[in-house]
Amino acid sequence: MAWSEHTIYGDKINDDAEPLIEEGINHDLIEGKLVYARACSCAASLGRACVTKSGCFIGYKYPFQWYTDRNREGNPSKDGVARLFLGPTNSLAEGLIRGKTAKESAKMFINESRKSMLQILRKKDEPGTMASLHLIWSNV
Repeated sequence: MAWSEHTIYGDKINDDAEPLIEEGINHDLIEGKLVYARACSCAASLGRACVTKSGCFIGYKYPFQWYTDRNREGNPSKDGVARLFLGPTNSLAEGLIRGKTAKESAKMFINESRKSMLQILRKKDEPGTMASLHLIWSNV
């Protein structure tokens, strides 16, 4: 999947990622809105362009990264490794859906990220512990 700090992409059409919101083209569609985009690097430029007058854009300045359990890649809901990374982002989205403010939802994300980091630290002797911590930290 393509990613850019200037674009939010949707589904692939004929193996090409479909741009939904593009900075300088149609980003005004989300001006003044509350937007949470789980799209790599989109907060670095697009997010800023979308809130010049009003609104709130929650996203990632860097590529969002996570690990998976190779045995569970086809069933992410049962993937305990991926849950450590996706759980915090899901909590943010769920908070917004439930009517919490952007600030409250972001705080939920940070708290869930901390819980994931603590869970990883309890298994500090396992291979990949520091790499996992680094990825979660870079997603915050």
